[in-house]
Amino acid sequence: MNDNFCTFEQSKALKELGFRHPNNQHYTPQDFDYPMKFQALRFFREKFGLFGVVVASGKYNSMFSFIVTFMNTKEKIFNGDFETYELAESALIDKLIVLAGEKK
Repeated sequence: MNDNFCTFEQSKALKELGFRHPNNQHYTPQDFDYPMKFQALRFFREKFGLFGVVVASGKYNSMFSFIVTFMNTKEKIFNGDFETYELAESALIDKLIVLAGEKK
């Protein structure tokens, strides 16, 4: 699976949180929906008021971190140092899944 799509575990958790794929074009032969990461991030913004972003960090911006902000609050969560943008993005989605589960 390429880095643009959520993992199987993330996809399963997203479905449990209420994610429904908008166009049904990304089904696998097993008829399971793997949303694209940007779709998952939009879902968290729209349904739970959770905003996530990956940023460069570390010395010379050679590492990556993620930031989660909560709508209508000043609360923020920072987490880093990941070696690649894709690792930080996947960790961000994992964190958003946990936070959304707590809000549900």
